[in-house]
Amino acid sequence: MRIAWTGAIGEGSGVPGMGLLMVRELLRQDVEVDLYLGTINERPPAELLGTPGLRIIMRRSRWRWNRWYSRTHATAFFTSLIARSANGIVLSVRLLLEHRRRPYEAIFQLSQIELFLLGRLRRWAPPIVVHPCSHAAGELRWHRSEQRYALASERRGVHFCVRAFLTLRARIQRTELAKADLVIGPSVRFIELVHQDCGVPREKLRVLRHPVDLQRFAAEALQAKPLELLYISRISSRKGVEAIVGLSHRLADLAGSVRLVVIGGTTLWSDYSTHLTELNPETSEYLGGVAGDLIPDIMQNAAMLLVPSRYEPGSIVTGEALASGLPVVLSDEVGPSEVVIGPHVRVHRAGDLDDLEDSVRSLLKAIEADQPGLRRAARANAEAVFSSVEIVSQLIAILATAAAQPTSTTGGAPATDAIRSGQQPYASASQKIADQSQNRNLSRLWRCWRLTGRRTRP
Repeated sequence: MRIAWTGAIGEGSGVPGMGLLMVRELLRQDVEVDLYLGTINERPPAELLGTPGLRIIMRRSRWRWNRWYSRTHATAFFTSLIARSANGIVLSVRLLLEHRRRPYEAIFQLSQIELFLLGRLRRWAPPIVVHPCSHAAGELRWHRSEQRYALASERRGVHFCVRAFLTLRARIQRTELAKADLVIGPSVRFIELVHQDCGVPREKLRVLRHPVDLQRFAAEALQAKPLELLYISRISSRKGVEAIVGLSHRLADLAGSVRLVVIGGTTLWSDYSTHLTELNPETSEYLGGVAGDLIPDIMQNAAMLLVPSRYEPGSIVTGEALASGLPVVLSDEVGPSEVVIGPHVRVHRAGDLDDLEDSVRSLLKAIEADQPGLRRAARANAEAVFSSVEIVSQLIAILATAAAQPTSTTGGAPATDAIRSGQQPYASASQKIADQSQNRNLSRLWRCWRLTGRRTRP
């Protein structure tokens, strides 16, 4: 199988780290990958350079921090988005040209929904499989719902500019998802929301859990008192920040025996950090953002992870915590709550502080009774559910399904490639003229690509 990969990839934790893990496993399972990277001051992961079966096509943006267009969070957010979009359009040209020279069986796009030029030229592209980690309609829902809480921490003008942007993006994504051949989501709840919010037919939806690098995390150490309760997340909308602040006061009677540790930075479009000044200092502390390579050590020395999000399709951090042997407390809106089960798991109703407190206290009692047993159960659960070998095998099967769909359904290019290679005649003179015109247009776009700069690594 030969595929084109677009979207997030990098080292460390989060979606980029997951992308790197998936690419490594695809190559290990003999899939040939062309990796299209549109970067802003980033470099491709060093471990991938020179890997057999992988080719990296990269274009770096001239966007920079601390310029007139990026001096504030608001301007940086919007201008960096424009820069990434422009990069995506240029890379789409290169991808289509490469496909016409040597066809791909599918395009796999991780994290981002917008297809840009690929969507408009879908007829000339291979089957497109999109794997979003969230969608704008879901973000918008909670941006609206938490407006009063957000405005206590964010500037009003920025907040409503973001609201307008999310509204626009939700409409665009509805159109873009209709152009994809298959849409993958990290949970059943998420694909149901995509069906409801974006109108994607259920037959085009698939579930694929977020894999975890099981070798990067270990479940060896036991936590001594005070027990650390970890909350690792963006400090922004829909992440349950208000629940964590409330919980820090509810656990006042456990001061000295438990410590609620809050880790995470803000985003350019949502900032709830002001609310963390309301944390109870006797039971909690805020460490800010930490480097991704420190997360395994932090988790290994903690007692449990809390994920009280109102909307959380995938929650990579849940899988990482389980791989570290951490018991978890999840809201019922967190994707992994559908598949993680056992004495090391508690699931509470999203937004219900009483239920969250009861779940935490229940798990603390279980830890006191049998911490080693819970850690073994958590690790076994991670190995059973979040193995990259199994999940990437499922991804290959999904990509093969997309590649096998008829051209009339997928909008792919097999018939066009056959015509061009002389395997079958053109159906009509108009089809031949359209194909020749498309070739000229792609050639013009290719010249633009060469003028704007390119980076290709074998």
